[in-house]
Amino acid sequence: MSYKYCSKHYHQNYIHHLFHVGATFKTKSSGECSVLGRSDDKQRRGYYVVEFKDSGVIKEAYGSHIKSGSVSDEVFPSTENERQALLIKPKYARWNEHPGEYELDKDYSHRRIYSPETVAFITTEDNAKEAGLRSSAMKITKDIYLSINKKREEILLNAEDELKESNIIYKIVLNGNLKIIITETPYGTVAFYPLTHKIQRNSYMIDGDILMYIRYLNWC
Repeated sequence: MSYKYCSKHYHQNYIHHLFHVGATFKTKSSGECSVLGRSDDKQRRGYYVVEFKDSGVIKEAYGSHIKSGSVSDEVFPSTENERQALLIKPKYARWNEHPGEYELDKDYSHRRIYSPETVAFITTEDNAKEAGLRSSAMKITKDIYLSINKKREEILLNAEDELKESNIIYKIVLNGNLKIIITETPYGTVAFYPLTHKIQRNSYMIDGDILMYIRYLNWC
């Protein structure tokens, strides 16, 4: 049987030792949440629908985020100003008319919070592709991990030195447990993964070191 909340469908006809229906998890900031079912969206594998016990808020969340307690019951938009800001976002009309095909997402900006400045309306296909690329960019093989783990701060500082020398305005943000570098361009946020030498803009990714990243930014 399939259930529905908002524009999302989920089902309970599955078996999982951890994220089974009714499983309860403690979150870092919003009390406990319980699993209602697994998302029906085939492009969002690993996503579950949870309900927060204290607030009653129902949201879709990725399994690993549920397990680590990194989900919250914060709702966006929550104010009239935020709602008005969304109205003028590109592709708002498409999202409003086709909510199952478009999503409001913050990951294009590589930020951890939802706000008018960090979100964008993107297709479910692009959202799934971006998430997959971001996940692959953070994977470090054992042999490489052993050689760079103790030098990760040094690697990051060296990258920052190159950016400062080139007068690039940037920010350091956490992506999972890795620090990455992000820079805003007219074509969107461009991220650099110092430990894996990946350069990502939206749902596109290339290999490259910090010098390639700087050339890419200058091209943008």
